[in-house]
Amino acid sequence: MHNDIAQLVTPFIDEKYASFARKLLPKGTVLLGVRLPILKKTAKQIVRSGRGAFFLSQLTQETFEEKMLFGFITAFMNPFRQENRDNLIMFLNQIDNWSLCDSFCVALSMTRDDKVLFLPFLRELLTDSREYYVRFAVVMLLTHYTEECYLTDCLHLLSMVSHSGYYAQMAVAWAVSIFYIHYPKETEVFLKHNHLSAWTQNKAIQKIGESKRISAETKQRIRQYRKAKTEQGGSCAQ
Repeated sequence: MHNDIAQLVTPFIDEKYASFARKLLPKGTVLLGVRLPILKKTAKQIVRSGRGAFFLSQLTQETFEEKMLFGFITAFMNPFRQENRDNLIMFLNQIDNWSLCDSFCVALSMTRDDKVLFLPFLRELLTDSREYYVRFAVVMLLTHYTEECYLTDCLHLLSMVSHSGYYAQMAVAWAVSIFYIHYPKETEVFLKHNHLSAWTQNKAIQKIGESKRISAETKQRIRQYRKAKTEQGGSCAQ
């Protein structure tokens, strides 16, 4: 770890938090134990200082915290600008767990123009062979594209996802549940007719059922759309 980076993050290492967080991440993840809000605040300070590019060049990607700092700095430097797009690709190649992926998506701030210009790129990622490329695209949809004008496109794109990876399929199920909360009528039609695997469809229905914003009557009704495990690709193994 570069000395400048170590000086920023080392004072905030929390061993108790590290012990807890390691249980949520893939085995072998090197985690120091710095909480995400601190990393996000640090990244904002770095970008505001005008040293974003310098720090991106110094991050070794050896620890979870360095990878997350790379992601947050990239997010705050606006990766939708062409000059910063390479940093986005570099970060996508480093994603190896759901926390890096989802935290990065949430940190991004998108204008209306960004959304229009970025959607074709997300569409390409949804059919990629790399699991976290797919998850990134799906989480971007559920985080930034829940406006009604994107509803038809998003539901169609979710139906296109065929990656069998657990974290890709779980993201699709999560996205379907989010769209159901916002647009129940349209998403219920989608639940009737789609190309989702049985595992993903049923997990989406489960997640809808876990929402406190959905009535008990509605939860009972949508259970009729559960698919048999032999339909649409069967189960999804973690």
